[in-house]
Amino acid sequence: MPAFYRVVVENEWSEWGGPSTGTQYDMKNACPHCGTGAVPVGPLFLARLRVPRHLVWATLSEVLVADEFAQALEDMGTHCLAEVRHRRTGQVLPVKGLRAEAVLPPFSSRTSGYARYRPCPECGRDGFFDAGPPEPDTAGKLHLVYEGLDPSYLEKNVLWTYEGFGRSALRSPFEDSVIAKPIHVLSQRVVDWLKEHGAKGLLFAPATLT
Repeated sequence: MPAFYRVVVENEWSEWGGPSTGTQYDMKNACPHCGTGAVPVGPLFLARLRVPRHLVWATLSEVLVADEFAQALEDMGTHCLAEVRHRRTGQVLPVKGLRAEAVLPPFSSRTSGYARYRPCPECGRDGFFDAGPPEPDTAGKLHLVYEGLDPSYLEKNVLWTYEGFGRSALRSPFEDSVIAKPIHVLSQRVVDWLKEHGAKGLLFAPATLT
């Protein structure tokens, strides 16, 4: 059975993205009350021209990857990258947004190590939180379990959880909205590449996909 890992990105940049900077979303499968499940489409926009020098890093809304890693993903046949542009000038930045090849179904009841806080009363899809790291340099207590998956999921390299971690808030104008982030689940192949190339600020925890 292929191995998969939940990734925690410690290289977080205190920069908002997502709706607040003009990124567009497909709302077809989103909750009409909170917005959880909205899928970003088209370019991702950032307010700053200069970006950190990491293979993988995160804003408060997205995960971004350096062009070197983006090219490696393309070479693996993985197509889940978004162009990143400067919000004001439209200039293309030397990074890509890491999206997903597919969204996983809701996790199994055997999933453990998470907490709930004020989930959306309509969809219950947000309000998930990791129960917390048991000790330094660990990826936290959350253990994702999926059972009876369609085999096509096991052929992917980059997946998103159905569940949103954090709390969503759908507001008007849309730019004021906050969409709870899914967790990235990466294949062994991707994790091996990151480790071989000395990626810093990343923690990996096994996820069970069967």
